[in-house]
Amino acid sequence: MLLIAAVGLLGLVVAAGAWLARPYLLTDEPPGRLHWTGLAHGAGGLAGLAVLAAALQAPLTAHAVRMGAGRFGVFSAALMAGALLAGVAILAVRLRRRPVSTGLVAAHGLLGIAGYTLLATYLTMLH
Repeated sequence: MLLIAAVGLLGLVVAAGAWLARPYLLTDEPPGRLHWTGLAHGAGGLAGLAVLAAALQAPLTAHAVRMGAGRFGVFSAALMAGALLAGVAILAVRLRRRPVSTGLVAAHGLLGIAGYTLLATYLTMLH
């Protein structure tokens, strides 16, 4: 049940991140100031990662191991942790009122999307 909660929460966070990345990826002008939506995105990601870590404490099912997905949850959490670190770097740059590079935003997004995709795959392999 915790794993389903993690997938749901992180799914919302990934969708919100895609919406937040639009100004960085579609225009030449990045957003001017720090906004509460970015902070909420980060808080949701941190909460989702905590729920995922708690969910991964449960023993693996034999089916997941047979399917070769036994470590997908751990790898997903590692990718999500990388996205969290990149998000903290984005926050640090924004707090210094410096422009955030598109590459950093893209790396943050790619880590989050890859982690979420792996997590969704892991969930389907458990049953």
